[in-house]
Amino acid sequence: MRRAARKDTLQESVVEGLRAAGFQVEIIERPVDLMYASNGRSGLLEVKKRGKETRKDQKAQQDFVRGWPGPVSYCDSAEEAIWIAADLCFHGSTQRERRPA
Repeated sequence: MRRAARKDTLQESVVEGLRAAGFQVEIIERPVDLMYASNGRSGLLEVKKRGKETRKDQKAQQDFVRGWPGPVSYCDSAEEAIWIAADLCFHGSTQRERRPA
């Protein structure tokens, strides 16, 4: 329960930050946490604290990220999420940020 409450707080902060910066955001939860869009471009975002190990029950998510042809990024703050989303939506960067499994 404590882990879920922490994630909800972090995810809420990220969603609020992205929306305040003008992005459309949908909470999709699976296969990753968020989908964002602006300026005719969209991306997927997983909200996760840095340094956390991937749980074994996240194998389906790892498989999805490996096979997804578009950008999938990870963030651990609203500021980082805004930077990632702006880079893709306004600068056209398709560089994918992946954390080691």
